[in-house]
Parts: sequence; C-alpha cells; structure tokens
Amino acid sequence: MVVAELVGIAQLSALSVPPSSLDGDIRCPDIPLQIRFQLLQELWGPSCKQSAIACEAYFKYYAEQSSQALNDRGRYTSARTHGDVIEVARLLKQPISRDAVLQSLRNSYKLKNRPVDEKALNGSINLTARLLLMIEVGTVEFGFSGQTRLPWTTGTLQNCVEDYFGSAPTLKDHVKLEKLFTARNLGRIAGLKIVWTDNLADHLRLIDDDRKVAIFHHASFLKYHAT
Repeated sequence: MVVAELVGIAQLSALSVPPSSLDGDIRCPDIPLQIRFQLLQELWGPSCKQSAIACEAYFKYYAEQSSQALNDRGRYTSARTHGDVIEVARLLKQPISRDAVLQSLRNSYKLKNRPVDEKALNGSINLTARLLLMIEVGTVEFGFSGQTRLPWTTGTLQNCVEDYFGSAPTLKDHVKLEKLFTARNLGRIAGLKIVWTDNLADHLRLIDDDRKVAIFHHASFLKYHAT
C-alpha cells in the first residue's frame, strides 16, 4: 500500500526546490514578509490572498509551535528551516497515509545525506500538521499544553480530521442570532469567562468546571478556510 501511494509522490520532485531564502530558522518570529507570503501560499493554499502583515498572530503561533517542537536541542524534530516545513506540508496535502509520508521523508533525507531518525521525522510530521490545521496534532516530547489533542498514527491526515470532527452541524435557515449575542455579553449574562485558544479543536470547549469557554481567535485563518 505504501509503495503504491509513493508513486503519486514522485510528481513532487518536479516542483521547484525552495529557494535559499527559505533556509531561515523556524523558531525565529521575525520572518521576512516575502517568506511569510510564501509560507501562506504553501500552508493555507495557492489562492491565499491574505496579507502577511495581517497574519501576525498566525506567525507568532508558527514560531511558538516550532520552538516547542525543537525543545531539548531539537532531538525530537528534524525540521529546522521553512523549507523543511514546506517539504512536509506538500506531502501532507497529498491523499496518502502517514506511513507513506514517513517513507518519502526517509528517502528524501537519505538523498540529502541527512540523518534519518524515526522519532525526529515523526516529530516534523506532527509539527507541520499543527501548522497546517492549527490543531494540536500528536504530542510534543516533554511538553504539556492541556489542550485537546488530535491523535494521528495511521491513514491520511484528511481522513483523521474528518473522523474526529464528524459531519458539520447545520442551522435551520430561520435561525438568526441577535446582535446582542457577543462574547462580552456571553460573559456578562451567562457568567462565562472567555479564554482565547490557538487550538481549533478546543473552540467552544467549556473548561474549569464550565466557568470558562475557549474561543478560537485567529480570524484570518478562519476567513481564508471558510472560502
């Protein structure tokens, strides 16, 4: 099965190699605007027209997630540069299993004479999945966030997300929320405290004995993926 899936990956070799400008450290929050735009095109989609400046909150998340993944001197994540992230992201967007993604990375690292460490490669896959989805996919070694985690060990990333979230709920056409239905009034009337979250899987999650509600606050990310 993995071999068959890797046939489709061969087409990726025809893609242009990321330019040297993508060799920047993924932990650095000061990413040049042109590199930010390239990352948005790769991670969000080629049709992305979002301003790299307007997405400041996303790139703060990008740097924080990368720093967490590279804790303990980067022993558990092989990705180091924006180019490394893009390489994995292109694989994750293919309809192929996690095993096929892992095998492709093994082959790529061997060709580049880079060390092939299974745990570090899996760490890069989890990190890139988090950067793609803004969902806590997998685990970070020696890290604990308290957020809802999406486990992914087999199959495609797309199927994993679909299985986790299930069918989307629908509202009847005549249902309309009043203008008073705001986060501020939710706290004033219902006594709920708003807690902002970077993890889409925690959106509207009640925490702390139902006294707080988590709200996913990355408007630019939602605006693009809603189109």
